[in-house]
Amino acid sequence: MTRTRSELIAELLDLPEGERPAAAQRLANGDEQLAHELIEAVSSYSDATGFFDQLARDAGLPTAPPPPMNAPQSDPHALIGQHVARYRITDYLGGGGMGSVYKAEDEQLARTIALKFLPDTMGSDAAARERFLREARSASALDHPNICTVFEIGDDAGRAYIAMAYYDGATIEEMVERGPLDVELAIQVARETCAGLGAAHAKGIIHRDIKPANLILADTVTKILDFGLAKSEDAAAMTQEGMVLGTAAYMSPEQATGAAVDHRTDVWSTGAVLYEMLSGSRPFPGGYPQAILYGILNADPEPLAALRPGLPMQLVEVVDRALRKNPDDRFASMTEMAEALQAVVDRQHAKSAAREMMAPAAPAPAAIEPVESADDDVLHILCVDDEPELELLMQQRFRKKLRAGEWKMTFALDGMDALQKLEANPDIGVILTDLNMPRMDGLTLLDKLSELDRPLRTVVVSAYGDMDKIRTAMNRGAFDFVTKPVDFKDLETTTLKAADDLAAFKKALRGQKQAISIQQEIDVARRIQDAIIPASLPTPAGWQLYGFSAPAADVSGTFYDAFDLNDGRIGLLMGDVGGRGVTAALLMAMGQTFVKSFLQRGVPPGECLSQLNSMLFAEGLPHVGLKMVAGVIDTANGAVSLCNAGHAAPWILRQNGSLDRIESEGSSIWERAQGGFEEERAELEASDALVIVSAGMIQTPNMSGAPFSNERMASSLRDAPDSRPTSLIRHVVRSVQEHAGDQDPREDLTILAIRRD
Repeated sequence: MTRTRSELIAELLDLPEGERPAAAQRLANGDEQLAHELIEAVSSYSDATGFFDQLARDAGLPTAPPPPMNAPQSDPHALIGQHVARYRITDYLGGGGMGSVYKAEDEQLARTIALKFLPDTMGSDAAARERFLREARSASALDHPNICTVFEIGDDAGRAYIAMAYYDGATIEEMVERGPLDVELAIQVARETCAGLGAAHAKGIIHRDIKPANLILADTVTKILDFGLAKSEDAAAMTQEGMVLGTAAYMSPEQATGAAVDHRTDVWSTGAVLYEMLSGSRPFPGGYPQAILYGILNADPEPLAALRPGLPMQLVEVVDRALRKNPDDRFASMTEMAEALQAVVDRQHAKSAAREMMAPAAPAPAAIEPVESADDDVLHILCVDDEPELELLMQQRFRKKLRAGEWKMTFALDGMDALQKLEANPDIGVILTDLNMPRMDGLTLLDKLSELDRPLRTVVVSAYGDMDKIRTAMNRGAFDFVTKPVDFKDLETTTLKAADDLAAFKKALRGQKQAISIQQEIDVARRIQDAIIPASLPTPAGWQLYGFSAPAADVSGTFYDAFDLNDGRIGLLMGDVGGRGVTAALLMAMGQTFVKSFLQRGVPPGECLSQLNSMLFAEGLPHVGLKMVAGVIDTANGAVSLCNAGHAAPWILRQNGSLDRIESEGSSIWERAQGGFEEERAELEASDALVIVSAGMIQTPNMSGAPFSNERMASSLRDAPDSRPTSLIRHVVRSVQEHAGDQDPREDLTILAIRRD
């Protein structure tokens, strides 16, 4: 049986360092090139940021044994107080396989900096020196607020150094040692890491060693440190395929196997760091490199929701996608990952705003909307000219339209007078103006009109000799022009054309306002829906509970809820209101609040729904019927009591893989004024799971219009890898998404699962 390169490397790592060359020759079966690559790969573990020592410290194991007594040693603290170039070293900050870092004072510029040197043992290693300098070149090429600033690359007595900015803060590694980070802070660090890496990727530089120790939070800003393993196009010769660099716990699968990597390896590592910030533990733990690499290549991380209940599902999905084994399945760029994280932030802020909105508060003042004039069919014209006879002439030429009430005219002697008349008469729509006037001319008037927040159309009336000014007027927003001496037939045609264009603009503006109003209603509905979806679910001993909801683009009225009843029982709700927008969302909130409060008072599920129906029946409004499942689970014995008012029947996935359905023929709430609702009973044995899904999941169409269907749902549940709610829901949601393809779901995708351990 042919062994993989990873297996050969793992065997060599188990051997003492002195035995590895001979073992590599034996494992390579005479292939000198393969033997050389194996030795290079194993060596890279030792010099990549103190790989083994760091792993041992992280796992709480003894570090590597000290070198023999006759081996050359140097005290890293010996440099304190010495000068290197213009820098006076004041403290030793730490070190790893790729160098030692000191705190120093730049005596010329009077600032604190960080100095990084190659370790003494690598001073004569040309490859290590080149890699060290490559780090400096990579970092110095980057100018970004989330990337460590490099001031200088120099050499002092044969020792290469990098002078970098010194940041007084805590690394993410130090922060996570104290426990998981606040969710908002973890998202901030991840977003800023994405921003810095995105800038590096734009210059063709891949970091390849993103880990908590290489991220520092200084003055609330994340800084990316240590581009020691950075790969750029000009460094291709230094990073051959088959060499494994980076710290094992945060390596991507392709990096762990020594395969070629691209910018998506940083996506994986950022996802691994985000997982650790949220959970307090690594996604792929292990006490030695082989165990970690095996997990990276073959296992899925423990679900985040199980380690930290209450995390936003969107955030869990971001981490899951970043940690996909296949690079093609991850985020295509750091920018895309940052946008996904921003969407999580926006959704959480919307939830907070919705909760505040639903709390009692003083009514906000109503927005002032423009009121349509009572005589919209009348064209209101403002004539602006310093010739007094124009008023008599216009009234004479257009007397028929004025007498018929089709036109109304207002007259002004110059631009200043015109602005006052406009302020006093909001119905004016078309302006006929001369250009040459005292106090304020026509060109200045056009500038002032452009500052007004009202729809107007201006026609310039001026002498033919003013053509240069007319061109300027057209550039400043005039609709058209007519030359003097005036052809009144031409003036009438031009005025009507301006009026028609103004009417079309107003119509489009009304349509835009209507669209904005609809979008605002959808936003309000989404906030209400977000506020109802629980931020966390109860976690009774011996039970697992998880829920997921993905709202449709138009926001329908689907919700779920699960809550403790303080007597060893759990209340469950899922509902779906017919219709969309604010009306559906408010009815959804009303139904959820009513039934939840009744269940918490000990009212049985069937009676809850019966009272909701009889007390709040909306006669004549069948389109707002509420479909709901209400239930109670006794966590002591697994007894389930459910009442179904027209909702999709729940499923029970048994330990042996069989499926049961809790059928019910109850009608929707508010569909009939009278009528009770019967309860159904079931029992959950060990490892049985109760699953409730929304109609939207069953009805989700594919590109051909075929729904997902109950049959596919049953098949998906049976095919789930296990019955843990997190795993079960993830499997079902992916099945629905694969069925839908690029088709956007028109209904909410909501699912709730509870499992008895």
